[in-house]
Amino acid sequence: MSETVGIIGLGSVGAAVEAGMNSHFEIVGWDIDGRGSLSGVLCSDIVFICVQTDGLDTNLLDVSAVFSSVKELDQNRYKGLIVIKSTLQVGTMDSLQQDFPNLKLCYMPEYLREKDAIEWFQNPDRLILSGEKEVCEIVLSYFEWVEESVPRLFMSHVEAELSKLAHNAFIATKVTFTCEIERLSLLHGANPMSVMKGIWV
Repeated sequence: MSETVGIIGLGSVGAAVEAGMNSHFEIVGWDIDGRGSLSGVLCSDIVFICVQTDGLDTNLLDVSAVFSSVKELDQNRYKGLIVIKSTLQVGTMDSLQQDFPNLKLCYMPEYLREKDAIEWFQNPDRLILSGEKEVCEIVLSYFEWVEESVPRLFMSHVEAELSKLAHNAFIATKVTFTCEIERLSLLHGANPMSVMKGIWV
């Protein structure tokens, strides 16, 4: 197995992947803003796509950067593994597989917190993968440094996409709930931390 890992997209997720993997592999990255080396990425045996997928006014995710990244790799006849870390609209991976049948694609959604993304990547509490079993198993071999006790969960593409979106929604729900409890606590002259302790126990 090659020890060179490529990264497309050097934002918070890409930076976390780089920081987490650079003690195990040689890293080469590239970003659309001009940072890094696309030619270097094309020489890697595995590339992580970590581009943004912002929300649209239609309540869908803009996955165009993911498609353009994969298209770039396809046009350059990339032969390695492609691991997509970006949050995806449901059905994206199936569309990518259909549009680019010659590529080895795997979806491995990230579950990072932006303020401590690097620490979370280095100490994940789960690894979720979707794609052909053989491809997923090779991708997992790049994560042998992760504790064996951490669950490795294999899903269909749609299940993995939904799982990531559900996780985001769950986190947002908890934040909204906590803010409302704080508001009610202050309204009634109570300490929000004391109130929440009754929930955490």
